[in-house]
Amino acid sequence: LANRVPSGVVVTGGGAETVDVEDSARRMLSLPVRIGKPKGVGGLIDDVITPSFATCVGLIIYGAKLAPKEGLTSFGKRIKLPGKGLAQKLIDAVKNLLP
Repeated sequence: LANRVPSGVVVTGGGAETVDVEDSARRMLSLPVRIGKPKGVGGLIDDVITPSFATCVGLIIYGAKLAPKEGLTSFGKRIKLPGKGLAQKLIDAVKNLLP
């Protein structure tokens, strides 16, 4: 395994918060081991900057960086669907049912 993963192992997720998981993994795998925590993010509550959320935060950051390159919409941007206001038609229909 050391030939395939020369830089070591990063443990993430809730299991990474288990007592002595880093030492146990290092002994069992004979590889460098570290606990993965989200880095370089600001404005998040302390509960999110833990190993439990490392993968989730990483995927969000990756998606945010990838979006402009792939022509995807930005976070929070609304997309106008073709056709005249299906949502407005539904709202009007409900209003007509009310006294």
